[in-house]
Amino acid sequence: MIYLVSELHLSKLPLTQRKTQNLLHGVKRLVPRWVLSAEVEKVGKIACTHLTAELSITYVDPVVPPLFSSFEEENLNNTFQILEYFKTEKQLILMGDFNQSPLRAHIAPSHADNYKEFMANGFSDPYVDHIGLPTLVPGNIFANNLNRNRILDHIFSKGFNFQSSERVFDKFIDVNGQSIPLSDHFGVSVTLQPKNCTSDSTTSS
Repeated sequence: MIYLVSELHLSKLPLTQRKTQNLLHGVKRLVPRWVLSAEVEKVGKIACTHLTAELSITYVDPVVPPLFSSFEEENLNNTFQILEYFKTEKQLILMGDFNQSPLRAHIAPSHADNYKEFMANGFSDPYVDHIGLPTLVPGNIFANNLNRNRILDHIFSKGFNFQSSERVFDKFIDVNGQSIPLSDHFGVSVTLQPKNCTSDSTTSS
């Protein structure tokens, strides 16, 4: 069996204590979900993940008896596993495609109650708070007939001061006369400063 991990850490500073954690260890999934974590010199603990998406097909759990009854329930379990895994961390940057969109003006919700679990556990989401532009938009040919704006990509943090944020990789390129996006999602960039440090940390998802 081949397992695909769709997360990647790129850093200009050394990475140590690198770990890969299966969010549903020992249980067969059609698409296994993971969280990658590492310590970054002068920054602290970082992690990235890609949680279960809400798809337009009928949810079928491959496990008998089934563990979950919906995509939202599986996404919530992903959320609880991550919160448990990092529950002792006082300073953390957690980023990725969470497939959770909070309800905001001009932004449609998706697994919005699951998103609130991160906020209830001490995380902030500076991109949503300060920028709030959608990362998944109508008209994107890779977005599976999406017809509503959503913010599914986040950089959550705790123990950091916010500096700045922007949406990135949101340009379209011309391919044989057709305007093509770089991906189905636009990117998010946030500059943070550890509360006990004077150097900035820029992270992108």
